[in-house]
Amino acid sequence: MKRRDLIRHLETHGCEFLREGGNHTVYVNRALKKTSTVPKHKEINEFLVYKICKDLGSQNRKCRMTVGNFRRCLRRARIKKTAPI
Repeated sequence: MKRRDLIRHLETHGCEFLREGGNHTVYVNRALKKTSTVPKHKEINEFLVYKICKDLGSQNRKCRMTVGNFRRCLRRARIKKTAPI
């Protein structure tokens, strides 16, 4: 999975950027008081993606940790943001 897709997913599920190191970025879920690091690789293994989402508590029943479901989840988030009020 692409790093930017993972970050977009985390942000749509309430996680925020905390700080950045040389080889990783730290994200926090303030509601659950949990943190996790996201490596600075173009592609991130699905098992690591699952672990990061599990650590941050951003996974839910509708959003299983597969690439196809991530993309569907991201599309839904884009539709919600761009829908006219």
